[in-house]
Amino acid sequence: MHQGLISIVADDGRIEDYTILMSLLKPHSIRANCAIVSDWVGQPGYMDISQICDLTSLGWEMLSHSKTHSAPLHTLSSDRLYDEIVVSKQALGDMGITTNNFCYPWGGRNFAAKRLISKHYNCAIRVGGGPNSFYYDRFAVNRCVMDNVDINNKERIDFCKKQILTLVDKPLWIVYMVHPAESLKSKDIANGISNLLEYIADCGIPIVTISEAIDIIAKRRTLNNLIDLRVLQARTNELVKDAIVAAIPKGSIRHIQQQIKHMTMMKRYK
Repeated sequence: MHQGLISIVADDGRIEDYTILMSLLKPHSIRANCAIVSDWVGQPGYMDISQICDLTSLGWEMLSHSKTHSAPLHTLSSDRLYDEIVVSKQALGDMGITTNNFCYPWGGRNFAAKRLISKHYNCAIRVGGGPNSFYYDRFAVNRCVMDNVDINNKERIDFCKKQILTLVDKPLWIVYMVHPAESLKSKDIANGISNLLEYIADCGIPIVTISEAIDIIAKRRTLNNLIDLRVLQARTNELVKDAIVAAIPKGSIRHIQQQIKHMTMMKRYK
């Protein structure tokens, strides 16, 4: 059974999420995540409400990617932070678009941003870093770049496959970042991503939405904690037993063993 998970997040809500990325993922029955900037919905070059709803109906998840995407969050005042984090969620909700998770614009964040996000979202995705452990920082989830996977770049393809292969044995979560408007217009990159998707399928690694990954990881952690408790209890019982045996004189132990043997034989003859 696989140990790890993969998620794909497309930034900005560009029209190419609908016209290119969906076509690329659909043959593999893959559902991705779109990070939507609320002020950009329906603007030229960006998806409109009906297109976003089409993807949602296919099981894709929408994330808030701020209200304006105008600056990294750590550079903003508290009022601006509220607009970018909270008002963006409200605006998308008014459009009928549910967002339970956040994607940092430009990747920038600080304690104030993380604290405010934690009050309104389940997790937040940053830029950079490698695979996430199952004991990850929920408001600084790492993302790996998928935009530069050119089919002709064997070194890059091999690196990604080696990283993916670790998920077979290790409980890790890889979140890939892609900008379809900038990268998927290149056939070489589109073919490179298709190659990786086939490899992921061959390895049996599930590609899930952000919310699905959060739920799966939470259940795995609960199960692991229960297993750890059982192992700890069993080990404790062994130590207690060893301590009791060590405290009893050797002659007494032999006497107890003989008594048990005698009682067992008596039961047989009754």
